[in-house]
Amino acid sequence: KFIAALDVFREKRASDPEIMAYGAKDYKEYIFKVFQSAKTSEIEQSFLLLPVSYVHQMIPAINVILTDYPFASELALRLLEVLMKFHLPTLNSADKELLRTTCQLARRRLTMLKDLVGFSLALSKFQTIEEKAKDEEQSFIKTLLGERKRKKGRKEKLIRRALLRVG
Repeated sequence: KFIAALDVFREKRASDPEIMAYGAKDYKEYIFKVFQSAKTSEIEQSFLLLPVSYVHQMIPAINVILTDYPFASELALRLLEVLMKFHLPTLNSADKELLRTTCQLARRRLTMLKDLVGFSLALSKFQTIEEKAKDEEQSFIKTLLGERKRKKGRKEKLIRRALLRVG
């Protein structure tokens, strides 16, 4: 299925039965969905047997995944890792230059994701602290109101007793 996806990617076919079968809008989304649906073990086995002509198409495909789907950085890096593991010696200088560009883009995407996760983590901690403060405030108010009611109740009882004694 990877070779078929790379053929569609290479020819940049807009309408293809395979693209429609995956529910993709275009060839870029199709190749993304094909790789996303694969397990790491499937990727390793397929890349091990991948013909050299398709190896040269993988780097632009990975670059497209990083460019168009920034939250799929983990997938793109997994693909790059497996590709380099088996096919680094077969890459020519043009492929290596594109690989360098792709790695820089991947580094930027990872930095963006780290910042996003760091911000989300800080926001989560802030919200937790705010919720605890609100809970403590509500608890204090309930306790304070409870004491006022008890004092008010005591005063009413004392007044009733006084009235009963007088009457």
